[in-house]
Amino acid sequence: MRRRDVLVLSCVLAVVLVTVSVAGALEVERLVALQAVPGGAGRVAQEVPVTAEALRAVAAGLRDERPDVSFALLRRAAEQFPDDARVHNDLGVFAHDAGDFALARAEFERAVMLDGRYEQGLSNLATLHFHEGRYAQAALVLERLSGLNPAEPQYVYDRAMNLAAIARAKQVPSAAEIGVVVGLLEQVVVLDPVYAHAEHNLEVMRGLHAVLVSQDARSLN
Repeated sequence: MRRRDVLVLSCVLAVVLVTVSVAGALEVERLVALQAVPGGAGRVAQEVPVTAEALRAVAAGLRDERPDVSFALLRRAAEQFPDDARVHNDLGVFAHDAGDFALARAEFERAVMLDGRYEQGLSNLATLHFHEGRYAQAALVLERLSGLNPAEPQYVYDRAMNLAAIARAKQVPSAAEIGVVVGLLEQVVVLDPVYAHAEHNLEVMRGLHAVLVSQDARSLN
């Protein structure tokens, strides 16, 4: 089988901002309308409930038009609600988009420390590790995610791609390492037979695994 050298990485490895609740979005619209009324600005200052959800909702509503205010609100939320995992995740997303990867990593790590079952925070942390070349750390986080949600093929696929990146960085990867990747990709195909690029990469890894096994057999002889 002809060996192919290019693996197609998951198109879904991306940092995603947690969607604001419908109630939060409606609250933002109401406060914006109230602010336009004479004397409304003062009422807004009095009425805005100082809750983590409210600050997250307002920050999300202002994200595109006033990113500076949005960032300040998330900073305030993180200070006032240091134990809210979703606040830290949102701040991490904002920092990531602004190019402050050190802050993004710190906030994602804080989020998953506060809530070890928070899939969005774990997914964002794994994505950041991947983008910065920390493939082993990304794979460990993705293994945790698979434990939380075994039916999600994305976690299995992305873990396979991170392990493949580790193996391919070596001059000669081991058959055992590639065998693990093959096994994970086979799981992906079982979970979702049409998962993007899974079949292609499985074929690539099976071919590479066969070559390495053959080389190992010849070296023993």
